[in-house]
Amino acid sequence: MKLQSTQHQVAIAGIVSDAETGELISGAEVKLGQVSTAFNPWLALKALPFEHALNRDGRIQLNPTLTLVREQDALFLVTYTALDGHYYFIDLPDGIYSLQVALPHLGTRYGTRQVENLNVTGEAAIANLSLPPTGIKGRILDSEQKPVAMAKVQIEGNAVAVFSDRNGDYGLTGLEVWRRDRASQSARPLVTVSAQGYQSATSGVWLSVGEMKSLDLTLTRK
Repeated sequence: MKLQSTQHQVAIAGIVSDAETGELISGAEVKLGQVSTAFNPWLALKALPFEHALNRDGRIQLNPTLTLVREQDALFLVTYTALDGHYYFIDLPDGIYSLQVALPHLGTRYGTRQVENLNVTGEAAIANLSLPPTGIKGRILDSEQKPVAMAKVQIEGNAVAVFSDRNGDYGLTGLEVWRRDRASQSARPLVTVSAQGYQSATSGVWLSVGEMKSLDLTLTRK
């Protein structure tokens, strides 16, 4: 008996990164759909053995890296980025596809990214995607409008702190959006800045999902 190895062809591949820092993101959900029609019957055929599980749970694990998902009577293939930020789909029929990338397990810390009209025609289509983080960035200055280096910037409810660089610039990404409280019109969360030889300063900011808000702060010498 002669054993034959099965060769799988990569149809779509790419990496997912942070749009602000450029860092590669692991565990991002990459959802594959199709604009043209050839993919739908192919995917429906794959779903047939799992019809009961799909009706019950809405998703089924096809293999360690691939999940079949049903949402509002539409079928999707879902994979997740590896530790190095890479993802891929193999053995797809030719057609025009759409990709949606998100980090649903991180709540409001990142926005989503969509790619339409991704053409698969025998060769691998490369789709590198960057997710927009929720965060703040700005500059720390003194009363003479000179940059303050090594100022500690910390946000309410987050143990992570960053320090301004030699130009006074700083950035905090991957933050949760606070819900607006009707009883209080004060912006939240609060951002506190401190530096040696200066009085600390605090300011509130309303965050939006997938947006880097600008917040400059001025420190006064003690």
